Amino acid sequence: MLTRPNARQLQVLHLLKNHAFWPEVEAVINAEIAAIAVRLTEVRDKIDFRQMQGRAQALRDFRQLLAQSGSTLEKVERLPSGLGTN
Repeated sequence: MLTRPNARQLQVLHLLKNHAFWPEVEAVINAEIAAIAVRLTEVRDKIDFRQMQGRAQALRDFRQLLAQSGSTLEKVERLPSGLGTN
């Protein structure tokens, strides 16, 4: 799991997600997750397996954080001053 972003970081993530080049970035992330899934079926070393599993999870968490950045940002901005910052 990724650490909880502060309001400014959420703003940046939301801008990134809504930028014109985001579909290309998302395609790279999705391709990497797919490549990891293939490699997971071939790996024999438990340590390598766990590392690849963690890498895929981090990418999925990042993708989910981006997808939810707008709604999360709205919630953080409604908090009283100082409560939405890290």
